[in-house]
Amino acid sequence: TEPTDPTQTAEYKAAIDEIEKLMEDFDDKKGLVDSFYTGGMIEGEYEAYRDKDKATVADQMMKDQAQAVMMYIKLGKMEDAKRLLLEMDKLVNPDYLAERDSIDGPRGMAWWNVAVQQYYLETGDNDVLELVRSLDNKIYCKPDIQFYGQERRTTGEEGSRQKEINDLMLWSSMLRLKIIEKYPTVYNHGDANFTAQQEIDWTEERFTLIANHLYETLYDSKTGKFYEGYTLLDTYASAIQSLSIMERYYPEQFAAAHIDIKALIEYVESNFAMKIEANGKTYTDLYRAANDEEYPVSFEMTLKMAVAYKMAADAETDPNLVAEYNQKANDIVENTLAYTKDTGFTSIPATNAFEHPILYR
Repeated sequence: TEPTDPTQTAEYKAAIDEIEKLMEDFDDKKGLVDSFYTGGMIEGEYEAYRDKDKATVADQMMKDQAQAVMMYIKLGKMEDAKRLLLEMDKLVNPDYLAERDSIDGPRGMAWWNVAVQQYYLETGDNDVLELVRSLDNKIYCKPDIQFYGQERRTTGEEGSRQKEINDLMLWSSMLRLKIIEKYPTVYNHGDANFTAQQEIDWTEERFTLIANHLYETLYDSKTGKFYEGYTLLDTYASAIQSLSIMERYYPEQFAAAHIDIKALIEYVESNFAMKIEANGKTYTDLYRAANDEEYPVSFEMTLKMAVAYKMAADAETDPNLVAEYNQKANDIVENTLAYTKDTGFTSIPATNAFEHPILYR
């Protein structure tokens, strides 16, 4: 966020300039952005992968496009965001959507849906209206709620991939409500009896069902405890972020989730937090992408937890927890920067070792 304190303006501009420079490594302004996966691979490495492994890489590349769009939105570079969305629009056809479903489910498309929703909310640009509607129809409106919990990825299970999109559906619900408030007819597909209030009511009802399903995603209903061995920190960090927003602005949906944010944070700390001893130093407040001690630190997931702690602090009313969570977020960032600097990185690298440690190179 742009600072109001003039003494911080130069630091803010320097940070934005660095982000824009980093984006140039992935975006040549022609077509979609490059992914760190293929750009950082040894020649011939990708071609040697099994089909299901290539599918995992492809799905991650779809997430990269969505995050690039949202990064450009945050930077105020709407033309760059729009350029990428129009490239996505060329690919969103029935055959492509069917292919994505057959390979790895809708998670990549769910990321695209969130990205185009964010852009449309900010701009109301009708050049992407068909993309807004087609992804909404495919990803948000049609799937059965129970689908979102299928293929929970568990440590040690061969061949299981992450298809869970509950976290993205929560974000999409919030964005959808904001869009309808600002652009009442955007989701009208030619229905003469359409009303914005009916669409809001339907979205709120679906939002509540998705929030309730978040509990089913994370907890074993038979024991009332978190699923043992459920792998990905991404889902837990996203849940903390979503719940923090819901507690402040969507109390009905927060109640439907009936999840204690503090308990969720404690679970993450017990299963994903790690410390590293290197260079004669001890680095704490770092996190793995998965609850498997063989996995290395994931800078992406570590920084996602910093954001989760900041958001939890914003939602908390206990002043002691507010201070604790804010301090934790700062400690995470400081330790990440210290570790990457001491190990020779000039900036925080994009990493995600959740599926293939070989890609970590």
